[in-house]
Amino acid sequence: DLITMTGGDAVGGNVRIDLSNAATFDGRISGAQSGPSGGNGSGGADGGDATGGLTNITIDSSTFTVTGSNSLRAGLGGGLGATGGDANGSVVNFNANNSVINILEDAAGVAELTIGSTTFGAPGTVAAGDAVGATLNASLINTTINGGALTFQADALARDQLSPTTQSGSATGGIINLSIQNIAATLDGGLNLNAVGDGGVSGAGSAGTGGDIFVNIIANSMTLTGDLTLDASGIGGDSLIGDGGIGTGGSAEVLTSIPNVGGFVARVTGAVNVTAQGTGGATSAASANGGAGIGGEAFADVETGTNVIFGSVRLDAAGQGGSSETGDGGIGVGGDAGSELADPNSVFQIE
Repeated sequence: DLITMTGGDAVGGNVRIDLSNAATFDGRISGAQSGPSGGNGSGGADGGDATGGLTNITIDSSTFTVTGSNSLRAGLGGGLGATGGDANGSVVNFNANNSVINILEDAAGVAELTIGSTTFGAPGTVAAGDAVGATLNASLINTTINGGALTFQADALARDQLSPTTQSGSATGGIINLSIQNIAATLDGGLNLNAVGDGGVSGAGSAGTGGDIFVNIIANSMTLTGDLTLDASGIGGDSLIGDGGIGTGGSAEVLTSIPNVGGFVARVTGAVNVTAQGTGGATSAASANGGAGIGGEAFADVETGTNVIFGSVRLDAAGQGGSSETGDGGIGVGGDAGSELADPNSVFQIE
């Protein structure tokens, strides 16, 4: 007979990468991870929870070169069971100062460096676990960045269910704080920050809530050749037997505070996309309704005396209700989106 045993909880460890004093790294990173997995339950018992660990990456007065697809992951997942285990994301600190970062193509043309990853709530036969994204704290100071895509990721996903009659857990995007000071970046794949909460697919739609993203461009100057993208959307889970899940956008903001002295500016040659959409989940159940979509907050603000030049700007805090095959569509409620210039000395120019 199968023994009834609850899955064990898991706590992540520590990952540390330090480059300093003109050090050089040239290679590929694919396995550095501080996120654990909860143990699976057996005999109808619940899965174990997972709590993330700590990842510290410091690049100081050094050269960091990676080729192809690279990830410094913070993802984790709860264990399988009657009720899947919860998962709470890791803490990641990434700091580059007075350095050079190169993200080079491999033979297949792939060039990407991802800091963080997605946190997964575990499926269950009765109900699934909740997922909360990682917390990322990053700074780029006096640094040159070249190559493909640089992505900071703190997404959360409620996994699809083991049974079509069960409930997914909720998914809440994590937190990303990025400070930029005096950098020159040329990124074909852009600078990307993602903290999306996605409710997945289940019997009854689950909630998806976007996280919080804050990019602070301060002092001296900053030039990004490429796109700057922030996404803190919330996506309600699709439902098979009930109403669609509620999707609630989070908060995404770019704040520029470079004094316009000596011609210092913040310049992004490509598109600046700041998104905090709320999208309700769809449903295919008879007489059930689509989930509500509630927009969050999307801002691009300019402080006193700052000169900002962007290629284009898109601020999106829309709310879109989910669809229903036989019932009512979900309501959509827009959030807040806009740009604030602090005083007449601030300049916000679209090229």
